Amino acid sequence: MPALACSDTASLPVLCAQTFGVAADLLEVFVLVPISEWRGQVTHVALKLSQSSLSLQAIEDLLVQREQLSEQLDRSRTALQTYSEQVTKLKQTSDQVDAEKYHKRGQKVKQLDEDNKKLRSLLKTQLENSENLRKETQQTVETLRQEFDLLVRELMTFRKKEAQVSTSEAKGRKKAER
Repeated sequence: MPALACSDTASLPVLCAQTFGVAADLLEVFVLVPISEWRGQVTHVALKLSQSSLSLQAIEDLLVQREQLSEQLDRSRTALQTYSEQVTKLKQTSDQVDAEKYHKRGQKVKQLDEDNKKLRSLLKTQLENSENLRKETQQTVETLRQEFDLLVRELMTFRKKEAQVSTSEAKGRKKAER
């Protein structure tokens, strides 16, 4: 059973109202003492809430529940504080890890850019070499074509002369045969 200590009986309704969370005008205060011990002093009181279906047992249960909830709230606050500290530590650790990751990624990107520049330079050199080789090949083909054309002309000239010599010899033989 809950107990309240109050030296002034006039302030007892206000104290009880605050404890139970109700308006003071909804409370009636009664003195409960065994008849054999009553000497005009107030040592124990009982409360009756007007317009309430609560019994004394229900009020005591509510007070016990309130105490349990208060303890649970304290434990929750402690757990929340611990959780908050852990989250803060994890965030700091995560920020450090992220910073390291970004730094490593930055270095990797830098290395990739350098490699890319080297590869572009190499590709440009190979392209220039390829173009020079193509030009040289084209010149060689043109030279070979010209030489082939010259050879064909010389061959044609040689065959014409040969044909003329054959024709002259054949005419000379015919004349000699006649």
